[in-house]
Amino acid sequence: MLEKGKLTVIALLSMIILVACGASEDQENASGESEENVQIEINEEDYPEVIASVNGEEIEREPFVSYLEDRASFLALSGVDLDLNTDEGKQSMKELETQVLDLFINDELLVQVVENESIEVAEEEIQQAIEMQKMNLQVTNDEELEHLLAEHDMTLSDLREEAQTYIKREKYLDEHIVVEEASEEDMRDLYDSKTEQMELGEFEEEKERLSLEVENEQYLQGLVELLDQLREENEVQIYL
Repeated sequence: MLEKGKLTVIALLSMIILVACGASEDQENASGESEENVQIEINEEDYPEVIASVNGEEIEREPFVSYLEDRASFLALSGVDLDLNTDEGKQSMKELETQVLDLFINDELLVQVVENESIEVAEEEIQQAIEMQKMNLQVTNDEELEHLLAEHDMTLSDLREEAQTYIKREKYLDEHIVVEEASEEDMRDLYDSKTEQMELGEFEEEKERLSLEVENEQYLQGLVELLDQLREENEVQIYL
């Protein structure tokens, strides 16, 4: 399980996937299907007790390995080779370890930066975030939500704190990542690139979607640059 209060953004964003996977597995078992249930088990002892640290704040082995197992099982179920007896599987697992480690480090960086910012979050915003989680998790009331949270060693109070941190993070990112309105030229370039690979409607019909893609790409690029900057400005130690 993810450690409570330790990985706020990760917990909030990964919960849907974790619950969905669990629900899918339960449904398969209940229906009596013979399809193999993929569950990757990773030996914690293969990793140091402290995976990394950010400004002295330690990222511990247990939540890292737990999340790595969840992601590995999900990817294996999707057909990704993670068999450590094959070269391809070893390489895939190594890449996944790096991705998960980056996720933990980036999360901790953002949490620390946001804590030092004077960012206000209204009660209404927190409640909206919780209601959105209810919709995503397909629960109708707080009692059902609390039951699901308990399965992840969390409480409604934990979720409220995480929602507040998540909202602060989004406000911080919105303030520090500049996204300009997609230009006609950028949309046209993207359209031409896509039409070489697939059939699309006329340019004018696709403009709204193209605009979103261009602006999303800008945001992601800005996020990468911001995280790189934060890594340079803060002390990050990796012990893997």
